[in-house]
Amino acid sequence: VRLTGRHPFNTEPPLKVLQDAGWITPPSIHVVRNHGAVPKLSWADHKLKITGVPRPCEVSMDELASGKLGEIASIPVTFICAGNRRKEQNMTKKTVGFNWGCAAVGNSVWTGIRLSDLLKSLGITKPSKEHRFVHFHGPLAELPQGKDGSYGTSIDIGWALDRERDVLLAFKQNGELLTPDHGAPLRTLLPGCIGGRMIKWLCSMHVSDKPSDSHYHFFDNRVLPPHVDAERATAEGWWYKPEYIINHMNINSAMFEPRHNSTFPTGGKHKTLKVCGYAYTGGGNMIIRAEISLDSGKSWEIA
Repeated sequence: VRLTGRHPFNTEPPLKVLQDAGWITPPSIHVVRNHGAVPKLSWADHKLKITGVPRPCEVSMDELASGKLGEIASIPVTFICAGNRRKEQNMTKKTVGFNWGCAAVGNSVWTGIRLSDLLKSLGITKPSKEHRFVHFHGPLAELPQGKDGSYGTSIDIGWALDRERDVLLAFKQNGELLTPDHGAPLRTLLPGCIGGRMIKWLCSMHVSDKPSDSHYHFFDNRVLPPHVDAERATAEGWWYKPEYIINHMNINSAMFEPRHNSTFPTGGKHKTLKVCGYAYTGGGNMIIRAEISLDSGKSWEIA
């Protein structure tokens, strides 16, 4: 389902197609979020430029995939766009985002090198005054906004160095090399985080004492108070307030079955109704239960 016309390419699968795929979402139906055109990058020519570390370098894809800079790991990760189910939100109060349905979510096995291992191999093993944030950038002049036209963001160095966070520089999805729509040849993958904090077509990485000043780090993926619209946020500087940034996935859920607006006749030959769906949350938290209401939310019971 294309959501923004022909360009840029933003798409989610029909909900039944996502359901039928099961636990592992193939790249062909996995949610795609793009801000501009998909760059043409090749495995053979691509290099990751790394600065702000004791041993700055440019690393080829073959070097990253060799295992010499860190163990190659494969991790199942649920990926979501922070705008998942925004269509429902826009029906209540219009936002600045477009109408995602409830299939802007996928679950794949991603393969790559842990960021913590790469940083260790380049001489950074703990936070310091100079080493506080890790910046990531896609291709220069890729997008219409920002100083250099790249999509950029940053994460705290403590997060980057925590091996249990499993932050990946990924080059495979479900055992196959990344496709262009999903960031080929290299992307970041942050388990438990929204897609907007992950960089596709990763070109450069920089360790700094300050967070990213990228246009997209500030103006994408913020949750502001209900009384603050986009115009007021711009006029009063709300976009730059760190307390309103979204990093981790918020708890969310949706129904696969019964389908929206479907009916179930009582007294017929069918005595039971299949009820199923999905739920997720981020930040290392767990979904511990699901509840269902049969009376439009007046009462709830454990599913």
